[in-house]
Amino acid sequence: MKRIIIYVLFCAVLSVNAFAEEKKETVPEDTSEVIVEVGNEKITHNRLYDRLRRIYGTQVLDLMVNESLIVQEGKKNKIKVKDDVDEKLDEIKKTFDSEEKFNAYLQAKKVDLDAWKYETGLMIMRDKLIEKEMKIKVSKKEIEEFFEKNKEKLGVPASVSVSSIMLLDKKEAEDVAVSIKAGADFTKMVLAKSKLPNAAENKGFIGTVTQGSFSPQLDKLLFQMNEGDITVPIELGGKYYIFKIDKKNEVKEAELDKAMKARIKESLRTSKINSSYSAWLQKIKGDYIKTQ
Repeated sequence: MKRIIIYVLFCAVLSVNAFAEEKKETVPEDTSEVIVEVGNEKITHNRLYDRLRRIYGTQVLDLMVNESLIVQEGKKNKIKVKDDVDEKLDEIKKTFDSEEKFNAYLQAKKVDLDAWKYETGLMIMRDKLIEKEMKIKVSKKEIEEFFEKNKEKLGVPASVSVSSIMLLDKKEAEDVAVSIKAGADFTKMVLAKSKLPNAAENKGFIGTVTQGSFSPQLDKLLFQMNEGDITVPIELGGKYYIFKIDKKNEVKEAELDKAMKARIKESLRTSKINSSYSAWLQKIKGDYIKTQ
């Protein structure tokens, strides 16, 4: 009996080994592009794709399905978005001094403009579809209630416009501060002495800031000063700064004017659209989805 059992086990082992060898021979060799070599190991395009598919496959598939739903439903409802995308692009371009600087920014940030247009258009199309099909509305009462509840946040906080001269030597910084207090022109001293990057181009101007932008001590000092005042040299990170207050901007309370109403309406509209997205998707999926 023992011999029979041993014989059966031996045959089983041989069968398993033979199957393994056969399977090994039928696995095709990975001849896809090598992405990177780590020592003696090669990580190929197929290995990378397989890993990404297993980790992110479901998420990416859901994203692709949802995009397809938006595009097809948009075509069905004849939703146009080109003018809206162009308008958004123009708004962004206005924040740059020139077309050249805008293009340089895109290149530096590696932004694919065509991809941005597609994704922006997709979101606008989605919003228009949800607004139409889920009957999104923002009432006058909702706008007024939102304004009253958020009045303080909607106002413009106090701010100061600040210029600065930065020097590396404490004695030199003290001498420059004395010269300015004695009547030397601040801008001329910026051009002659400041080590700040782009100091000549910006004439020392570093921006308009609200409280909380600097350390508590510097914050308090700057907001107590008057227009035209300069500080003594202040050491920050081993460098010495002389700050000048170019302009003080007082707190401006929010008013429920036409522009504010439009701003609140858009904010509430966006919030309602986003909260209705899942329900809208479920509503239209039955007309399109065909699982394989």
